[in-house]
Amino acid sequence: MSDTTDGPRLVARAGRSTPAREGYDLPIGATGPSGAMVLTAVLDQFAHNFMLNDLGVELSSGRQGRPTYGEHLAIGGPEPHRRESSMERVHQARVSVRRLRSTIRTFENLFDPHWSGALTSELAWYGAVLGAGRDLDVLRGSISQSLWLVDDPSLRVLLLSFLDQTTEEIARLAAQERSSVRYQRVVQEIGSLASRIQFRPEANGPAVDVLQSHLRATWRHVREGYRDAQHHTTNRRLHRLRIELKRLQYASEIVGVVEGKPAIRLAHAAEALQTKLGSVHDASLCVEWLVELVGVEPRLRGPLGDVIEFHETGGTDARRGWRDAMKRVERCWRRWKDERVDH
Repeated sequence: MSDTTDGPRLVARAGRSTPAREGYDLPIGATGPSGAMVLTAVLDQFAHNFMLNDLGVELSSGRQGRPTYGEHLAIGGPEPHRRESSMERVHQARVSVRRLRSTIRTFENLFDPHWSGALTSELAWYGAVLGAGRDLDVLRGSISQSLWLVDDPSLRVLLLSFLDQTTEEIARLAAQERSSVRYQRVVQEIGSLASRIQFRPEANGPAVDVLQSHLRATWRHVREGYRDAQHHTTNRRLHRLRIELKRLQYASEIVGVVEGKPAIRLAHAAEALQTKLGSVHDASLCVEWLVELVGVEPRLRGPLGDVIEFHETGGTDARRGWRDAMKRVERCWRRWKDERVDH
């Protein structure tokens, strides 16, 4: 599922920026807003979305007292809101945790390491808790689409019962984690993140300067992942490339807050390819789960043969065109880089 709608963006009108929602307004001086200001604003946006949607967070009247910086530059985007279904709330909480962690890791040289190191470790932990439930939702949806290939109704019921058992176990473990002191500390840290962030002095430089160098570093990781996947195109290597593309997407969106269209175009291209590779990953997870199930219940080997083949074919089809999509990402990268040279 795409994460684009949850990303930050610059909202501009009539030569000056205006807020799309209540949030941060950052002053534009001679050199523009600082890197610290932009990062504080976008991290707070992700934190807000998390606090609205995580299943373990209890909200009363919403967040109050959000800081405001000046009047001119707004970090906008769709208004974070509480989703209706538990499935969507888990997805939004997971996306928020992933964006928080990715942003802190990508721009790690701008944060105090004592603050950022501890937080990213805890975000990784809770992200894994959320990921187990979200991956199972995706798995269940994919398996349900292929149940028509199982002729025996009793075997279809058996297959769904295995999914139900796994779902219940994952939900039980997640509830157990949410009752822990560790979880309460994470929620407290995220909920008050904007007032707790600790930056290094260099983060106070102009955002247009201090953020773009980190985008270049992120691109190098994408190139390494691309070379590995080209050399030996396995699902595992494509998934590693997808992870790096997500980081590039998120970083480009943040740089786009102050640089505009070239960085945003790069973000869109990275998002399109990582979404495509996500379909490859989802199909791979289905095949792995079904093969494991056959190992537990050998009588399912025959009936599930067509289902396994169905998802293997889906993964193969999803792979098609990934290199062309990567070439588009490269073109967008070169355009962004050329823009930096021109300026």
